[in-house]
Amino acid sequence: MKKEELESWKRTYSSVRNIEFEIDFQIRENNENIDEHQLSFTQTLANLCFSKDSPDDFIQQHGLLYRWVWRYEQLFMLDEPCTVARHMESVVSVMGQERNSVLPKGWKWMLQLLKENKWWDWVYVKQSTLPNANLGLFCARHFTKGSILGYYVGHTIYVAEEEGGAPPSEEELDAAETEDSPYAISVRDKDGLCRVIDPDPVEPIDDDEETEQGAAAAGEQRPSTPLYMGMHYMNNACIIYREDTTRYEQVKADPNCQVLSDGSVQCTKKLYKNDELFLPYRRKETTKTKAKKKRVEDDERKPRASSRLKVRK
Repeated sequence: MKKEELESWKRTYSSVRNIEFEIDFQIRENNENIDEHQLSFTQTLANLCFSKDSPDDFIQQHGLLYRWVWRYEQLFMLDEPCTVARHMESVVSVMGQERNSVLPKGWKWMLQLLKENKWWDWVYVKQSTLPNANLGLFCARHFTKGSILGYYVGHTIYVAEEEGGAPPSEEELDAAETEDSPYAISVRDKDGLCRVIDPDPVEPIDDDEETEQGAAAAGEQRPSTPLYMGMHYMNNACIIYREDTTRYEQVKADPNCQVLSDGSVQCTKKLYKNDELFLPYRRKETTKTKAKKKRVEDDERKPRASSRLKVRK
């Protein structure tokens, strides 16, 4: 990063107001018809962006700018030609933390953002639509192209020495022992420093813990993990296809989201409510996620043990 670029970067992230301008620009640059309702969330997103470099500061905003709730929705057909939804909702925890990775049918974690003293559904976590995957992230509303969906947040496991320096090399990451952090991603902080952060998401229960007693014991022992904005629950749609197939290349070239340098997640096309969100991860597959191996019947698919890919930039 050149000196002028670094100075511009620091100016952009020096205040919430400047970040608001940047988010506004991202949306307007990608759309001819502006969604004013989408723009109305800019201030909330900017405030969250200003706190994202410190996980401790970020979770302090839970209940103030964002919150996670347990949401139960189930459709029932009545005798009359209509469908109704039974609905229950409760806040996940005071700090937006969760220790249970199992979401029963009908349940989801819903992220809500605060705007004008009202909580608005944003994105949610539930069982992924991908074969053999665990959890995935979905839209809870429509998003226009270029919209900022949220931010990658996590504790730092590697930090560069020089402001504006290049992202860490494979050798530097190996020396920092990041192999045990398969959800890690490289971002720049407000000062332009490259950091590798690890959101440390809630892990599924091990195969040997799948009995009712084992699952209960694991739930008692597993520490609560912040959900942050849930961006680390996005999967890679490519993972279910063999790398030597046309379908793999097609899916890889057309994700619906991307991670920008500052760790913000931006949609690359118009998204609709209940669409699953996917990222073009660029790390080798990891087996950290303990999903059962099942064979996929499609000739272009092969069994995978994980719904995630390691990320390095």
